[in-house]
Amino acid sequence: MYLLLAAFVLTSAFLLQPQETSTPVNIASLSMFMGILLWVALIWYVAFHSRWKPLLLLDVLTAAWIILLIRNIN
Repeated sequence: MYLLLAAFVLTSAFLLQPQETSTPVNIASLSMFMGILLWVALIWYVAFHSRWKPLLLLDVLTAAWIILLIRNIN
């Protein structure tokens, strides 16, 4: 989870730097990808750390974030 957070921060920092015209779109997509993966990791981290695992709820939340990820990449 810390690696995902570090990747998200780096991509967000690169997004704020002045770039060429096509580069910000690619970096924005990568930043969105890292942010959504971070939220999915957070959902499962809290579930395993608290030892409360409603699998249906976890699967639905994960699927919702994956759908958002696919929509934002396209």
